[in-house]
Amino acid sequence: MASSFPENSSFIAKQGCADHCGGVLIPYPFGIGENCFHDAWYEIICNVSFNPPKPFLHLLNFEVVDISWNGRYRNQNLTLQYAEGGDNDHQILKLIMAPKSICVGDAMDPIDIRNSSYRFIRKDNVLLVDGCSGNAVLTDGLGDNLAECDTVCSGNINHVTAKKSCRNGIGCCIAPISSKNCSPECLQHGSCFS
Repeated sequence: MASSFPENSSFIAKQGCADHCGGVLIPYPFGIGENCFHDAWYEIICNVSFNPPKPFLHLLNFEVVDISWNGRYRNQNLTLQYAEGGDNDHQILKLIMAPKSICVGDAMDPIDIRNSSYRFIRKDNVLLVDGCSGNAVLTDGLGDNLAECDTVCSGNINHVTAKKSCRNGIGCCIAPISSKNCSPECLQHGSCFS
């Protein structure tokens, strides 16, 4: 996802604000608490009812697993990194969201970012499935598949062992999201199930 926050922003929390929620770094322009974030789209709610606490992007109600800026997409210990965009006044934001925070039953709530500070970039977006015997399908508003990913674990390979390698769909899989006619409105529907 791309954010319209300026490139010269630092990668630390605003002075006097919490810089972590659980094990997740929360750098400015994101923030926890009043006067700690750039605007409402960057507000993080740290839900302490979990142990450890979990951060959620308030307006989208997505659990945030990681936040960082710039870099190049690659699979490195299940960490996704995105390429810098072409516009110098935009940063590319690596925002990994937990699937359970966007899946309801066998379907996913629509992701509508049209009025937000975020945009899906046309390249380097991926669908990642982490776990054993999982399947996820991301479709556009017309029902066309944009990405599909399946995982398996068999024999003596358990989820923890498989997660360390993340190869060939064993324990996790990564599928590029098709950029064919992809706009923020295209990522309207999806399904996820085990």
